[in-house]
Amino acid sequence: GYPLPLAPGSRRRGRLRRSGGRSRRPAIASAGRMQAPSPRITVEALQNVQGTSDDAAVSKLSACQRGYYEDDFIHIFVGKEAKRSPIINRGYYARVAAMDMVIDRFMQGTDGRGQIVALGAGSDTTFFRLSKAGTLPDKYVELDLRGVVLKKLSVLLTHDEVREHAAVSREAVLATAQELETAVLQSDKYALACVDLREVDDFQRTLERVEGFDFAKPTLFISECVLCYVEPEESGRLLRWIRDKFAAPAFVEYTQILPNDPFGATMLGHFRTRGCPLLSIQAFPDLDAQRKRFADLGWSEAEVYDMNDIYYKCIDKEDLKRAEKLEIFDEFEEWHMMQGHYCIVLAKHDTTAGKLLSKVKLLLDSAEAAK
Repeated sequence: GYPLPLAPGSRRRGRLRRSGGRSRRPAIASAGRMQAPSPRITVEALQNVQGTSDDAAVSKLSACQRGYYEDDFIHIFVGKEAKRSPIINRGYYARVAAMDMVIDRFMQGTDGRGQIVALGAGSDTTFFRLSKAGTLPDKYVELDLRGVVLKKLSVLLTHDEVREHAAVSREAVLATAQELETAVLQSDKYALACVDLREVDDFQRTLERVEGFDFAKPTLFISECVLCYVEPEESGRLLRWIRDKFAAPAFVEYTQILPNDPFGATMLGHFRTRGCPLLSIQAFPDLDAQRKRFADLGWSEAEVYDMNDIYYKCIDKEDLKRAEKLEIFDEFEEWHMMQGHYCIVLAKHDTTAGKLLSKVKLLLDSAEAAK
């Protein structure tokens, strides 16, 4: 049978070169017990959601090793290696390219003077790749659940290169691990903190503890298969708060859609069996519902495309040609079906006089694309 749907969790950045090296086991096992979550989701379910980040990282490493994109850091964050099928590798390439495209257009449109907040950052290496490329925004903030943040702190503690890009000391990493409920690991450009996205007041307090973070600056929120694990009412509170609090917010979400056909039923069963059901997909089951979600919450603009349109209309054509030569591929029917069950939403609410986010788009018109 065909592979199960792409595992949720992380972002990737880069191109061509393969990654190598061996990973180390985390040095930090625990820094106290996880706070008891509210009754609407169990501790076990939270832990299962955290596990999806590890699955995504393994798939990212597989795609990297096949040459779909370059990531000099991913092998550090992955505790095991696995060879994924061509359809999964190509799916992760499409996801990589799409999220990279949004980040690049945000950086260009804001002249690098904005902020990025990665929700459910997991084993994400985007900050470190941006740092190595010398293309960081003014501030890059990573937020996730406690267990995932502890794993990232472990990597920072045991790998000098990663810690040097974050510009933090071993002492700061250890101190953050000991006071994880309130501490923020931070430097001039980077911040890492533990937060429950359902608790908007805590979310605001966490960002307020990030030195130099400015609610008036253009800010891109990145969410890859994160809000799907949150009840619609709870994610709605967060999205409404972002719209109200920031002068120029953009929100890009990679998520699942179409739960009610046979493939969608299989997809739902996969996540349900793993103990991390998709709590919001029935409320926002298709492209129109995803677009309406942001409109109903007061966001002024929202572009929504499924991953077939993203792949064929938005991603750089020359890079597509390169990627499509990497592996023998004949699973086109399954490929289009799988891509049709994932989408990208890019919402904006720019209240600035200069419309600082005007160049941040998924699909460019012909004149823009020619530049």
